[in-house]
Amino acid sequence: MPTPSTPKLCRHRAQNQGYVTLNGREFYLGHWLVSRGKKPPAPVQAAYDDLIAKWLTNNRQLPEERPPLSVPSR
Repeated sequence: MPTPSTPKLCRHRAQNQGYVTLNGREFYLGHWLVSRGKKPPAPVQAAYDDLIAKWLTNNRQLPEERPPLSVPSR
């Protein structure tokens, strides 16, 4: 059975943003200057690396990020 590939970091040209599609959902990672060409800016690459690491660690699913429960004080 072939190993599934890692989703690619893409550039949305109309919005000048870097994004990746994970499980059918697009995640925008930050501004990608047009003058930079094909190489992503460091903050976009770092956001991509972090998101992919979380996704791979969690068996190719994104962990549910829910706000912490808070108990109102009386």
